[in-house]
Parts: sequence; structure tokens; C-alpha cells
Amino acid sequence: MNWYAVERDSRALEYVAKPATTLLLACAAATLHPACGSERFAVVIALALCLAGDVFLMLPNEDLFVAGLASFLVGHVVFVVGFVLGRGHGPWWQLTVPLAALALSISARPVLRGAVAQDARLRIPVVAYMAVIGVMLAASALPPNRLAIAGAATFVLSDSILARNRFVAPLKHGQLATMMTYHAALALIVLSLR
Repeated sequence: MNWYAVERDSRALEYVAKPATTLLLACAAATLHPACGSERFAVVIALALCLAGDVFLMLPNEDLFVAGLASFLVGHVVFVVGFVLGRGHGPWWQLTVPLAALALSISARPVLRGAVAQDARLRIPVVAYMAVIGVMLAASALPPNRLAIAGAATFVLSDSILARNRFVAPLKHGQLATMMTYHAALALIVLSLR
């Protein structure tokens, strides 16, 4: 429903469908019976923060962009906590963190340039966000859980599309691609709990 709203540019429908989708995924996570209840709890909290970010980012007030960014940033920190609590960490942690950081630093340069060109105050929030989502991607591989890794990687893809669309150059169907990959990322992370 949200994808239809985005593609048809129906603001009224999007205001209902976007938060409703994230809320349904949070409810699904809350009802699963994973091996580790603390991981489930962290994922539900992270999804609640994503829900707050959804609301901040879809409202037409540009001043709420940083609040949306902060909500997602804290949500990613909570995802990391959930991944570590639920699965601990293994020897791959020391390798995955620098690899994720390297991949993000290469792909993020044009985004950071564009963000700073629009508003120099975005430099620190955007860099902090990129660092945290890189750590979240790395933490998804502790120890390897294919659905968690796929979810985290799809989240990075979604945020990359959003950032390029906003700060570098508009992409054809960029907003739709952002929402499709975002919902896929959340669904994969929820499924990784099982």
C-alpha cells in the first residue's frame, strides 16, 4: 500500500501506510519466539525508532530531517545491540567492521559532498549516520545469519538510494526504490529472529 502511495504521490495514503507498515513489522517481531528474547526486544525497540524516523522524514518540514536521521541512527545502534546480545561475536567481527567502513567510505563521498553543499551543518550527522550503519552491517555477521546480513545490507542499499536521491541527483523512481528496499530490509531483519 505504501509503495502504491509513493508511486502515485498520494500524501494522505502515505501518511497512513508508511507508519502502518513499520508498525506491523514491529508487531510481527514482538510475537516471534527467537532463541534470544533480548535480541527480539532490541529489534522491536529499533523498529519503534524506525517508525519515529518514518514520521519525521515523511512530513513536509525540512527541519525534521535531522530528527529523522537521529531516530534511524539510534535505531541502528539498537539493532547492533540486538545482534550482539542475540548471537554474541566471533572472530569475524574484527574483519567485518573495517570492510563495512571501507565500503561505506568509498560510496559515501558524493553523498557527503552533496549534503554539505546543501547545508554545512549536516556534515557531522551524516558522517555519524554512515559510521553507525556500517557498524550495523558488520554486526549482522556475528556469527553469520544470512537473513540478518541480507537485511542489514538491504538497509544500507535503501539509505544509499535515499541519500543519492536527496543529496547527489534525483533518481527515476528513487523514492519508490527507497521504500521497497527499506521495507525489505526491515522484513529480513524481523525474519532473522527465527
